[in-house]
Amino acid sequence: MEEITREEILNNVNDDFNTPIDLNDEDIESFISNGANIVLFSMPDSKPSELQESKLRDMFEEFKTKIDFGIVNVFENQNYAIKNGIKAFPTTIYIKGGEVVDTIVGVQWNMEASFTNIL
Repeated sequence: MEEITREEILNNVNDDFNTPIDLNDEDIESFISNGANIVLFSMPDSKPSELQESKLRDMFEEFKTKIDFGIVNVFENQNYAIKNGIKAFPTTIYIKGGEVVDTIVGVQWNMEASFTNIL
């Protein structure tokens, strides 16, 4: 399978870029390869995952020009989560320059506090 570049992922999102990017197993590595990223690993029909996704979408509006936001549905895309030991959902990872700088398991009430680690 041909690897998708980070630029292709960002260019393939909707033109108005009004939501975080839905990531899958094939494109997550390229997505997190550089820059500031927040990726939420979420389980469908999970109230904590739904709450964290709502909080992430709220933060997206304020920080979308500084941080790339992605959401992984782990029910459909498990490989990255398994490979990296992500076993509980929701799990939010904060990435800077391709390196994970913070991992939060569960609902994070004050997401802004972790933003300073990647900006």
